[in-house]
Amino acid sequence: MDRVRLSVLREPLTAPVEMSIGVLEARHAFLVEVEVEGVWGMGEVWVNHPAWACHERLQTFRHGVLPLLRGRDVSDPAALLDDLARVLLPRAEQAGAVGPIWHVLSGLDIALWDVLARRRGLCLAELLSPGQAPPPSTVEVYASGIGPTRVEELCAEARRQGVRAVKARVGFGAATDTATLTTIRATLGEEVALYADANRAWTFEQAVEMSAVLRDLDAAWVEEPLRDDRPDELARLSHATGLQIAAGENLYGRSAFEQYLGHGRLTLIQPDPAKSGGLSTTAAVARAAAPHGVLVSPHCYSGGVALAASVQVAAAFENVPMVELDVQASALRTELLDESWQVRDGRVRVPPGPGLGVAIDLETRARYAVLEEEHVVGGARA
Repeated sequence: MDRVRLSVLREPLTAPVEMSIGVLEARHAFLVEVEVEGVWGMGEVWVNHPAWACHERLQTFRHGVLPLLRGRDVSDPAALLDDLARVLLPRAEQAGAVGPIWHVLSGLDIALWDVLARRRGLCLAELLSPGQAPPPSTVEVYASGIGPTRVEELCAEARRQGVRAVKARVGFGAATDTATLTTIRATLGEEVALYADANRAWTFEQAVEMSAVLRDLDAAWVEEPLRDDRPDELARLSHATGLQIAAGENLYGRSAFEQYLGHGRLTLIQPDPAKSGGLSTTAAVARAAAPHGVLVSPHCYSGGVALAASVQVAAAFENVPMVELDVQASALRTELLDESWQVRDGRVRVPPGPGLGVAIDLETRARYAVLEEEHVVGGARA
């Protein structure tokens, strides 16, 4: 690896985004670009929430990751991820900051996979799943981020996109959640699948209470219903209510997913390429989930680069039937790249070029950038 470029972008929001864990006043993106022997690749670090996350991840990358890159063999991103995690995680555990380490390693991992695929002239889907059938030209998306406000407006946007599934944002109290779910079902009808995301806001008792509403409205699954996201508690909730459960965005590294994959109670597992350990972890989870009959859908609530990574994973694996796409507009998704991610009939295009298949629009990056810096690494072997 010769150089690393770090960019922090900020997009102010005219309409703040409400979640059970807080309110987004602006969207952020943290881009990692790496150069290896003249070939550039890009990745994205998860910095969705809280507002100071991008600053914390930047310091973690500067002082934690960069000093370890000189002289490293970067030709095997998964091996490098394991090696860097082995060195950095004991330090992170000491500081109570495991998440930021995984987040910055995820961005680096995506960028190195992008480089590897570009150097081989392959799209990432082909590289992640060699020997499979040619990747599809499009993949299905579901629209997320509906509720607790502007529900009918966002449902109209989901209908315009032609999606066949939407995910409600819940966790705001039984009355508000019931109103959100009921409005979605009444607006979009029975032909659109309904999911719900509680962002770990409910106690066990609250989840049991809401299960009746979810069943009455024929919700296919609920994501992260419990604050303590433990597999035994999720299994107990599923057994008590009949709910189908999705989880995984707050798990880090391949080993953390094993107990969830083998538990038999998850309908859907959701690693986040920009958060859980990059494409190395996300692809490994997809491979490991298949024998258990568990479907995989990458969690994605970041910018366009992370979405590109999720799309390539969906194109690579048959047990990844769909990707998440926020129904609310964001320039950091639709303008940042040469791919606008237009949804047609509920599907987005798989970029056919090498690597992620996308390039950064330099004018857009400059317009939203609040920080850009470049570091000479040198000495790394590819």
